Amino acid sequence: MTSHVRSCSDVASEPEVEPADCSAEHVAKARYFRNLDELVSDAVDNRRLDILADALAWTIARIAHGCGPAATGDVLRRIGGHMCILETIRQTEAEAKRALREGHLPS
Repeated sequence: MTSHVRSCSDVASEPEVEPADCSAEHVAKARYFRNLDELVSDAVDNRRLDILADALAWTIARIAHGCGPAATGDVLRRIGGHMCILETIRQTEAEAKRALREGHLPS
């Protein structure tokens, strides 16, 4: 398994907001992303991405099994959507680098 993995902060940086100004859902989401990003960074740094991927797959399977087929479809749809976003970012970055190498401004 390759170790080029974006951190959450590489993809989207939201300004820090005081918990008093946030919904409970926003606070929970920020906490989950922060904790997962820490786990991914640790797994990459320690060359244990395969172990983390297995743990995440098991966790997603537990969620899907416990919540049923509709939840499973929703999880897979979300994964696909996130992968499309990451690929769009990768392509945009590659195009910008290519434009700069060729002496153009990125569009």
